[in-house]
Order: sequence, then C-alpha cells, then structure tokens
Amino acid sequence: MSSLNPFEPSDLFHTQNINLDPFVENFPIFFYLEYLILNPNYVFKSTETLSYEQLSEHISGYIIGKVEGSQEYHSHISALAVDNQYRRLKISSNVLLECFKNISDYISKVKFIDLFVKCDNKLALNLYENIGYNIYRRVIGYYDNIREPSLKSTNNDNLDAYDMRLCLERDNFQSMKNGGPNNRCLPKDVVFK
Repeated sequence: MSSLNPFEPSDLFHTQNINLDPFVENFPIFFYLEYLILNPNYVFKSTETLSYEQLSEHISGYIIGKVEGSQEYHSHISALAVDNQYRRLKISSNVLLECFKNISDYISKVKFIDLFVKCDNKLALNLYENIGYNIYRRVIGYYDNIREPSLKSTNNDNLDAYDMRLCLERDNFQSMKNGGPNNRCLPKDVVFK
C-alpha cells in the first residue's frame, strides 16, 4: 500500500531507480531544489513499506508541480514519475494525481490543472484522459531545443506536446473554450497571465 510523504532534498539520492528509466524525463538538480523551495506543498512522493520488521521504505513515485498565473490561476504538473516495478498499480492516478488534484482544488482553489505530454506518448495520454484531462492545444516543437518552430511546421509527434487540462469545479470548463488538438501554438505562446 502506498503512503504519501513530502519530498525531501535527500530523496534525490533515492530516486535514481526511477530517474534512470528511459521513459522518465530527467532534469538538473537545481530544477528539483527550486520546486522544493518555492512550491513545497506541490512536491511529494509515494512510498512503499518493504519490510515490516525493519520498516524500510522505498520511493515508488513522485510528482512535482506548482501554482502559477494570476488571471488564469492554475496548478501545473512539471514531472510525474513512477518506479518501473510499481507501474500499472494506479499509483499515478489514484495516489499522486488524486492528491495533487485535492491540494489544487481544496487548498489552493485554482481553476484548472495543466501539464505537457509528448504527442507520441500514448500510455501517458491514456492515463490522463481516463482521469478527466482533455487536450487544450498542441504546442509545436515544445520538445525541440535546437530550432525555432513555426506554426507552418508539420506536426511531429516526437517533438510536439499536448497541453492537457483538468478543469476543476470553479472553472465551469471556461479554460477549455476553443480547446482541442487542432488548436496549435508555439512554445513562446505558452505564457499565463
């Protein structure tokens, strides 16, 4: 059974089993530390008790997020990762994402939660769509650090991202107006006021 705990800086030394997985996006250490300092309520981990005799715990996953915007006040998920041996146990959906939603909805009282996912990541798309996230727009070249894309660029599922949103109760689906996978923009246009 999974337990939720705050993510501590020392946990960075215990997440290598997760971060070395080729399906997990990796970030520099200052990325994690910045989120821990500026958004401690939105950075937490799931743990599993391995041995009742020793009460040793193993980090099975983590989520890193923040609150941003003023007019479009919302929560943003920057990273979600689950250890390979704990996948398909609904740790992402029933534990990490559900807790993130509750914090966003009842404590921060934001309008929606958003995240970016590669257009070719079918497993992640299915996960998010199954728990209520919808595609708001396609961000052309979001994962391309080499060139400056244009809206005339053809779709590239490996380099483009879907901006996905979960509308919360106080939003009344206002943040999804004119949304959908055919709504295209550039990375520079992903700015929240």
